[in-house]
Amino acid sequence: MSEKSEDAVLERLLKPLREAVERKWTPGAAAAVHVRGASWSVAVGATSSEPADARPVGADTLYDCASLTKVAATLPLTLRLAAEGRLRLDEPASRLLPELAAGPSCGVTIRQLLAHTSGLPSSENLHSPPAPLAEALRRIAARDLRAEPGTSAVYSDIGFLLLGELASRAAGLPLDEAVRSLVWEPLGMERTSYGLRAEERPVCAPTERDAASGRFWQGVVHDENARALGGVAGHAGMFSTAQDLLRYAAMWLGEPPAGAAASGDASASAAAAAEVLPEPIRREALRLQTSGRDEERRGLGWVLRGDKADCFGSLASGSAFGHTGFTGTSLMVDPERGLAVVLLTNRVHFGRGVDLGPLRREFHDAACRLADELPG
Repeated sequence: MSEKSEDAVLERLLKPLREAVERKWTPGAAAAVHVRGASWSVAVGATSSEPADARPVGADTLYDCASLTKVAATLPLTLRLAAEGRLRLDEPASRLLPELAAGPSCGVTIRQLLAHTSGLPSSENLHSPPAPLAEALRRIAARDLRAEPGTSAVYSDIGFLLLGELASRAAGLPLDEAVRSLVWEPLGMERTSYGLRAEERPVCAPTERDAASGRFWQGVVHDENARALGGVAGHAGMFSTAQDLLRYAAMWLGEPPAGAAASGDASASAAAAAEVLPEPIRREALRLQTSGRDEERRGLGWVLRGDKADCFGSLASGSAFGHTGFTGTSLMVDPERGLAVVLLTNRVHFGRGVDLGPLRREFHDAACRLADELPG
């Protein structure tokens, strides 16, 4: 691609991000796009609206990924353990979580937790006052179900909180160690972690202002329940960069991460991806797991095209899938185009009422147009 063409590509991707910053939807944004072995990264704005704390957003900017934790930590860990026979998707979760055995959710399966069809409610206040893990599990286990398991989809943070503990027990490791060793390290996701070291926090985009202290949460997980659990949970707590998440997304396309071929490690990258998630378990995760009625289109973990939470834009193909995070993050994959898109913002910096849907849809459409115009 010529330098002029490269500039045109970058400008197309930057335009919606600049507009979002101008509208004060977010102080800055980092994004990355993978198309059939090629990749582009763009960034605009600053990490914070506070001049004293603001840094230019760049490729190394860390973001609190919120619910992307579900699909980039808990989901691949659970699926890898299933592929290795250390758990079974259709067994009751209570086999690994005996805390559930005497309660309403005793028969809920791991598959139903992954597909948000467990019948569990969306959330539970485990943070005021903070509940230790044992108490959190006890309280969740006692909750009445909103629906018969397997009959309808209700997006549930606490369902994935249970999955995080379940997968940790199946792996025989704390959740953060299990995800790091079995998912992130094999994929070369070196900047992805639960929690940040003190020296990393200055390059993390702050999320929301804490009413008690008057300071922004920076490098400390935004989600209250995850924070009460020490920052490590199945539903939230992951920090990452756009480039790391693009490596992860490329795995779902069955491709090595962009740049691997140029650096000569494409074969090693492909082997690592196949080890983390063999193709059959990826295929199962992308199969429709819900009724398909009333815009209920969920795979295992993933939002599928046509679901009520679909923010993929007007051009994404029918095979597209993805997920969002409350803090302003999102990931979308369109297999028909060989396309993966990562968009990271800290939209809660300006308040929880900011609607990022228009930006997500516009940016995904720009990425789809780019993929359609590239040769091959």
